[in-house]
Amino acid sequence: MASSSSSKRSKTHHNNKKPKPTPSPNPSREQETTTTASTRKSERKRKVLFTVAAAAAASSASSQHHWTEEESLSLLRHLVAFKSDNGAAPTPTQAVGPFFDSIKHSLPADVTPKILLNKVNLLRRRYKKYPSSPDTPLHRLSAQVWGTPTDTTNPNPNPNPSPTPTPTPTPATPIPTRLSSFPYLFHAAKGCLADIGFPVEAAGAEVDAARAAELEGRWKEFAMEEMRLRMERLDLERQLCSLVLDTAAKG
Repeated sequence: MASSSSSKRSKTHHNNKKPKPTPSPNPSREQETTTTASTRKSERKRKVLFTVAAAAAASSASSQHHWTEEESLSLLRHLVAFKSDNGAAPTPTQAVGPFFDSIKHSLPADVTPKILLNKVNLLRRRYKKYPSSPDTPLHRLSAQVWGTPTDTTNPNPNPNPSPTPTPTPTPATPIPTRLSSFPYLFHAAKGCLADIGFPVEAAGAEVDAARAAELEGRWKEFAMEEMRLRMERLDLERQLCSLVLDTAAKG
């Protein structure tokens, strides 16, 4: 009985053992299969990313338009006309609404309201950033749309404007004034008149102010020079007196 029980336990213990994994007969083939699966997965991922990138590029291309200079000038002329009719440049809402509807017949076929709005904003920013750009048709039209009255220039300036006539100056009428208003001239005049016996009262008569002013300056310079010569003479006289005194003291 004990032997039968021991035999059952031995069978149960043997049945509970997990079978050992059987080694792969070709490990290199198994590794190749794993690598191939990983490569296929990477290729699928790259295809998805490429598809997304292509869709984004197509979307970006559809929202852009290469504007030529003539197309930009035409757009600015329409903006000038809109401002003239409405008193102001179109707002963003108007640019994609009434303004776009009014000029879409003259726009390139691929220009959408969004593309038009982007172009209008670009032109406005460029003008505001460089308001003093060289005088070109593009700049002049932009100034008419977004400039102030002080910086809006004439869109059709006259290349050969007539020179503004210069008025001929009217000769100034001499203003009479009394000789006594010029001290140096008045003093010299009194001396000259006294030397020749001319009435001193004549020195107080009215004279031409311009001529008197010119003579006043010259007489002032002459008087200053006389003063300098007088001082030099006094210095020479002082030296002469000193020489005489020294000689007398020695004798």
